[in-house]
Amino acid sequence: MENNLGSADGEKLAVAEGLIESGELENAREVLNGVAEKDARWHYLYAQLFKKKGWLNESRKQIEIAVRLDPSNSKYLNAYDDIENYARANADEVREEDKKSPYSGTADWKSEACGVCGECSCECCLYGICTGICEGCG
Repeated sequence: MENNLGSADGEKLAVAEGLIESGELENAREVLNGVAEKDARWHYLYAQLFKKKGWLNESRKQIEIAVRLDPSNSKYLNAYDDIENYARANADEVREEDKKSPYSGTADWKSEACGVCGECSCECCLYGICTGICEGCG
């Protein structure tokens, strides 16, 4: 079950959801990174953001976390099924798009990352949570 977020975080999630729906993905990412409590909805929204970018592996990771945190949420379960079905039907395309993800841990991304993030494999660096905080990656 989802946590009862503070009103500020709840408002931020609503704003982020609207930005994702309207395709303003970078703005949505900034809003999501400003949310203090990373609950199931936060992970669901990040999954949607990654899906819109074509980064299905990253989207899958986030929706799996959302489902694990709130296993009875039908919206999250349906989103998981949608991602899995799309990935199976478009496996070659998904692999190529995922290579472009800065969160994929591929050599291409690591060559552009700062020394800290390029060597790190913590959740913050892998999911870009610290983007905008890290002085090396900006």
